[in-house]
Amino acid sequence: MPRIEIDGTKLHYQQIGSGSNLLLVHGLFSSIGFWWGPLAFTLAKNHRVTALDLRGHGLSGMTQRGYSANDLAKDILALADHLGLRDIHVVGHSYGGAIALAAALQARDKIIRITLADAWVPALQAQTYTPNLRKWSALKEKLKLKGLQGEGDWPMVAMAFLEEIAEAPDDTLANMQRGQYGRGWMPTKHNSNAIRRWRRLMATTHAWKEFYATSVLTSAALRKLETPVHIIYGKKSGYHQTRDALLKHLPNATNHEVSGGHYFPLLQPRGLTDLIANPPKTAAPSVQFHSRRELVDQSMEYDRG
Repeated sequence: MPRIEIDGTKLHYQQIGSGSNLLLVHGLFSSIGFWWGPLAFTLAKNHRVTALDLRGHGLSGMTQRGYSANDLAKDILALADHLGLRDIHVVGHSYGGAIALAAALQARDKIIRITLADAWVPALQAQTYTPNLRKWSALKEKLKLKGLQGEGDWPMVAMAFLEEIAEAPDDTLANMQRGQYGRGWMPTKHNSNAIRRWRRLMATTHAWKEFYATSVLTSAALRKLETPVHIIYGKKSGYHQTRDALLKHLPNATNHEVSGGHYFPLLQPRGLTDLIANPPKTAAPSVQFHSRRELVDQSMEYDRG
């Protein structure tokens, strides 16, 4: 299990495949497991894919400070230096998109392209998710039928995911539970290890305050970023305010809307892999995703070599 040490903190990472460099950056309350499945395996057919657990997440160390997008960008750039990565295409989901942008501002010579998958940038949009308690009563029943535990004290960041998984087709959840994708990440119980670790991160560190640091990704800074940025958002995403601001300020951005919500890279990964392989030069209409059965078959084919 590869790790590097940065200023006394161990960061866990994984690599797969060969070719041009892709660096995958997950969001909050997540880990490498968000990517590790058909998405990473498909991309690895043509790229050297690198992913890491951000500090305080997954198998990486937890520190008191160091959680702003700017600080976490320094972590991923240190990993890139350690591995000798150059000409990097960074793919960031949710808060990972803010980290990708911060990294490009710090190292314009290393990062040649950015893909933002439903990115959330705190400087452009406050975290606005609040659970619909009336809706949750019905959602708990749907989750129960899918074998998930909707009862209990869930953190809001987990409730947002559960709302999407409750509406997902049954085969999506079944494949995730078999480890076909979302390996080791999906919260299935309100007292799981992942949720306990998230609560510890929120209660014992400065992470939550630092997540909201807005001094780096200002509109003025974004206007100076010449790196090509492909912006992809789910039609049902709650982060269109971030998208609209990015399109307003980034000078070299293309826009694409896909079906699904904030977690479309996990629940419908083929849509993201297709767009990474063939980014449109202009804004495009909603994309038709392949079936879940097709992407699971493709993952198994990769595993067989």
